[in-house]
Amino acid sequence: MLDISIYFIADPDQTGGRDLLEIIREAVAGGVTVVQLRAPKLTDEDYSALALRISALLLGTSVKFFLNDRPNLLELVGAHGVHIGEGPTSLAEAREIIGPDYFLGASAIPLEEINVEIDYLSVGPVWTTTSKADAGPAIGIEETARRVKLSPWPMLAIGGITTKNVGELASTGIAGIAVLGEICRAPDPRVVASQLRAALAN
Repeated sequence: MLDISIYFIADPDQTGGRDLLEIIREAVAGGVTVVQLRAPKLTDEDYSALALRISALLLGTSVKFFLNDRPNLLELVGAHGVHIGEGPTSLAEAREIIGPDYFLGASAIPLEEINVEIDYLSVGPVWTTTSKADAGPAIGIEETARRVKLSPWPMLAIGGITTKNVGELASTGIAGIAVLGEICRAPDPRVVASQLRAALAN
């Protein structure tokens, strides 16, 4: 069972120079359920080294670890799944690489083009985001809810989500929220993760 309720996208370029591992540790203590490593500037070698440290950090917890767009590294670093976005690898290629026993998530892919088994699909940006320059215009709450109803897969809301607006998503039917900057740049990631979890549950 995959719990994507509080999905943390960890990016070493968004920490303001702080230790990403410490931010992840605090975020996990605050209640995140998934950690995805998003580090597009890193080589496979450096990405793997960082991913191995994260994988070790998450041992003994229920938190699932996802790689971003690098299915070829999944078994090497002990991750649980892969998220495929706008990178060079297709969903079909990713599923073939990782096999049937690992999780596969997707974003920026039309429903009709998904022809393999996936575990979730992201929807957004709900609000304007500064964490991803090419994220596109915000779609808003109503459009988010509409897309959730159309999807046969659990939907993960993403884009501009903060502790102040996350409560507005509670009625949309989403399976979870994906957050990058709100946690990565937070003075206290544990508190922010806990607040996001509480607000979404109310």
